[in-house]
Amino acid sequence: MNSNNKKDYSTNITNPFSWFSKKISRIVGLISKITYKNVVNKIEYKKMLNHKEIKDRFVIIYNKNLWSSKESKSGEGSEVKQTKNLSLWLKKNLKRFKI
Repeated sequence: MNSNNKKDYSTNITNPFSWFSKKISRIVGLISKITYKNVVNKIEYKKMLNHKEIKDRFVIIYNKNLWSSKESKSGEGSEVKQTKNLSLWLKKNLKRFKI
């Protein structure tokens, strides 16, 4: 720090674009991973559609998380944020109907 209590960043930067280059590389890497996962999911999804039995399809969807939910293999509709209102309704009405 200099005498005015301001941090001097100029001595830390050897290449003004190095931080930018690192950020871009990281973003490109993330996009590549996301794109790869989407391609794999599409291939797996098409394979899954070849099964005639609905039960078999859902087992594959669940086991391979083809609906790509981070929270639930049953898909985004089963995530907490999607089921919050239903959960509140159930808590209230299970007591009300003595279930």
